[in-house]
Amino acid sequence: MKRMQLPPTMQQPLNRLLLDTATTPGVGMRILITLSMFLTIVFCTPYPLQAQNTENASERPAFGGFGHFNLNQHGADFRALPGTPSCCPLYESGSGTGFSFGLLYELPLAERLRLALRAAYVDHSGELETEEAMLVSGPDGPVAGTIRHSIDASIASFGLEPLLGYQLWKELSLWAGFHAGSVLTRTYEQQEELVEPADMGTFENGLRIRNLQDGDIPDASSLHAALLAGLSYSLPLNDAGTLSLVPEVFYSYAVTDVVTDLDWRAHALRAGLAIKYAPLPSKEEELPPPPLEVVPETPRKPSITATVYAKAVTHGGREYDIATIVVEEISEVKQRPLLNYLFFEDGSSALEERYRRLASDQTDAFTLNDLHHDQTLDMYYHILNIIGKRLREYPASILRIVGCNSNTGVERGDRDLSRDRAETVKDYLVSVWNIDGDRLDVTARDLPSTPSSNSEKEGICENRRVELYSDTWEILAPLTTKDIRRIATPPIVRFYPRVHAEKHVYDWLLPVKQDGADVVIFNDHGIPPSSIEWEIASDQKRVPQQPGEISFILHASDEVGTAAVSKKGVLPVEVVTLKDKRARQVVDDMEIREYSLILFDFDKSTLDEQNRRIVSDIKNEIAKATEVTITGYTDRVGDVLHNDRLSRERAHSAARGLGKEDARISGLGESVELHDNDVPEGRFYSRTVDITARIPLR
Repeated sequence: MKRMQLPPTMQQPLNRLLLDTATTPGVGMRILITLSMFLTIVFCTPYPLQAQNTENASERPAFGGFGHFNLNQHGADFRALPGTPSCCPLYESGSGTGFSFGLLYELPLAERLRLALRAAYVDHSGELETEEAMLVSGPDGPVAGTIRHSIDASIASFGLEPLLGYQLWKELSLWAGFHAGSVLTRTYEQQEELVEPADMGTFENGLRIRNLQDGDIPDASSLHAALLAGLSYSLPLNDAGTLSLVPEVFYSYAVTDVVTDLDWRAHALRAGLAIKYAPLPSKEEELPPPPLEVVPETPRKPSITATVYAKAVTHGGREYDIATIVVEEISEVKQRPLLNYLFFEDGSSALEERYRRLASDQTDAFTLNDLHHDQTLDMYYHILNIIGKRLREYPASILRIVGCNSNTGVERGDRDLSRDRAETVKDYLVSVWNIDGDRLDVTARDLPSTPSSNSEKEGICENRRVELYSDTWEILAPLTTKDIRRIATPPIVRFYPRVHAEKHVYDWLLPVKQDGADVVIFNDHGIPPSSIEWEIASDQKRVPQQPGEISFILHASDEVGTAAVSKKGVLPVEVVTLKDKRARQVVDDMEIREYSLILFDFDKSTLDEQNRRIVSDIKNEIAKATEVTITGYTDRVGDVLHNDRLSRERAHSAARGLGKEDARISGLGESVELHDNDVPEGRFYSRTVDITARIPLR
């Protein structure tokens, strides 16, 4: 006997449903749950059949099945699937065909008004396609060519379709409702094909097809929801009016995206037939409904919701939507002075905790370039390790260690304390860096040779110190390091967190992550601020170094422990490396050089011998600079107006030494606290001039 075969166009969606049910974890369970919900509603809905008019089938409940042919229409606005290589400029539209079929149940609500519930399998498959014009190298020169970018998506869902119908005229009805279904199938095939010219040209892989990808659609939504509207016309098949053939057409307008956070929706025009059976009512008396079971009400948890979104912000404060965070690598050279003083607490010779200590077995691995991205004071706190390494590199050098005291209070005339301070420094260099003690010359005195004013408490703190000197310039020379600076566009991301809670908000947390690792974390107690700004390049050690995505989620909880988590936000990241720029032979690439001058005497703007030597070296290094910025600073000691004038004088003094009177020169005085002025080293490093030069790389 010959087996009956379905047409291939009908067999394909049925095969897909059976295959998904058998092979995809959870699909069979989701179908079973949806069918259970459908049957529960059908059989548990009370309806007094004997009270109805039996002459009109539209006034009786009905059940049956339906089948539709789908003309799928895809609308999109994206260039690539998440984490999938693509060179497509933009996907905007696509189309496809498929089938819908399932079960239905209808119930009359009032004259001309009916309620329907359907359990439906819907095929949303379609192909997105975009053509891109390009030039192809030919034997006689470039010729016009075309690249076809395509994503062939197989998508299907199974769910419920509640509908409300209104009888317009006799057997003609208007329907409106929605489809809400669990996505069962979500696979794709992607390729980019050189279609014209047909007889020449290949991609960089030597083929006419590239970026060939397939598998599950990344980040595909698990829910498909769509609005439904349509018309139907009922054709009776028997005299009793119990069996009807119903041609119908629906338009499905999707309200959920195919991929989370990606503009891609699958709409459809569905046309087909339904078979409905509306049985005549029985003559049995209606039984009274069972008594309602009283269920005690459980206490309701207080509600709390959290949302967050992000905007890009320029340095000028202009705000705009973020498309991509672009991180560009730029070669950077830093030269920072080494303050040759170590400071101590009143009456103490113990080395302060803020000075970085190493174990003796860590010294070989210590490199000066590792300090490139440290803040200036963090670099300074490695002073003994920097000097220890340099003493090893220059074995003939001698270091003079001069212990001092403030010569006030408990320290007045206490040269033993001064010597103990110097011996503390010597002991570290000998025990940790294995420097021969004969190369370390220890002396003691009261006030330093160039003391700060003892009439100010800041001056007293600055005089409690050890001074380091060497006739070998390299021992105390400025620290020069070279590494990569990463500049972000946009420079600032502004987050807008929102928490709505019935109870008081107890705390909140906003982690920003890349590949699961924390990039930066914002958190506090109480209600979050109206906005939070992340200056991306402020900490060079935390600037994203790899392309991909940055995610952010807002967590919040109230005073009774009810928690809320926002929807995840995603920011794409593109990284332009030095290697990329060299490969593209970028002609306007720059190297940034930063220099600092220090050891301006208190209330002085003249360059001392050490700074004159530094300025002379800088002058040669920035001879080809296209842009030079010179900025003077002061500490916070003294009159504000006087400090503003002093900072400008220091900047102009450096400009004259550099021969750069045409540079951008400014003095910020104490208006910008360059370093922590609560510690003596912070005040010394604030008496400075910063020089920034942009040098073109050819």
